[in-house]
Amino acid sequence: NVRERAMSLVSEAYSSVNLTVLSGMTGQSLEETKQSALERGWSVEDTTVKPCKVDRAQIGPDEITRTEDQLQKLTQFVSFLEN
Repeated sequence: NVRERAMSLVSEAYSSVNLTVLSGMTGQSLEETKQSALERGWSVEDTTVKPCKVDRAQIGPDEITRTEDQLQKLTQFVSFLEN
């Protein structure tokens, strides 16, 4: 799911992000984005979202990709957002 992947990448890359920007990244309405953030346990204060990083202890070893793969995926995501 592209939205789930976007939210996962945001949690790794940002300590805080504007709700409108996050909405644009995920393709959701502001209310849907706010709800998605709250469901993940993220802090939402006015228009600022503070993502929580994924707890690596809860993720199986097969799901953890190498650092180079993560960097490549993040680069592709940023490139997609810029175009």
